[in-house]
Amino acid sequence: METLISQNKQKVNEEITAPKVRLMGENGDSHGFLTLREAQQIADERNLDLVEVAPDADPPVCRLMDLGKHKYRQKKKLQEQRKKQHTVELKEIWLRPRIDVHDLGVKLNKAKGFLEQGFRVAMTMRFRAREILHKELGIKVLQDVSDELKEHGKVESSPKGDARRMQIIIAPLAHKKGGGKA
Repeated sequence: METLISQNKQKVNEEITAPKVRLMGENGDSHGFLTLREAQQIADERNLDLVEVAPDADPPVCRLMDLGKHKYRQKKKLQEQRKKQHTVELKEIWLRPRIDVHDLGVKLNKAKGFLEQGFRVAMTMRFRAREILHKELGIKVLQDVSDELKEHGKVESSPKGDARRMQIIIAPLAHKKGGGKA
């Protein structure tokens, strides 16, 4: 029963004002209902802090714990959670409707590399001047791109966009981890 202790909300040791409290031990065992003085004596004997964990209960619930050690563990737990968090970054690659075959191959290789690294890729078609009159060329290029990358990623959104841009987003496929040395 780990609770996040914030000194702004919970009262510790002499800050507790209730005349009678329900005392919980270090391991979650109940010591019953005691006066505040008796609870504080038990905490002092064990060199622990008396922490009010449920101030709204009648009588309030207090717990014996080493507050410094508890805060340290909570800090380490938060650091571990942040370390395990993985934010998926979006990489953007720009295309034009009249892109040459070789140039498209270079862009596709770059997109494959991003997908293998676990990034999402936004393939953005940019139209200039009169190119906007031939949106079908841009849609065809984006369809070719999605067909070429289907082995490396999954298309999250079909070609959509505003006046001068059109975009598809490709997410990496979930890779199975395993293998090892044979």
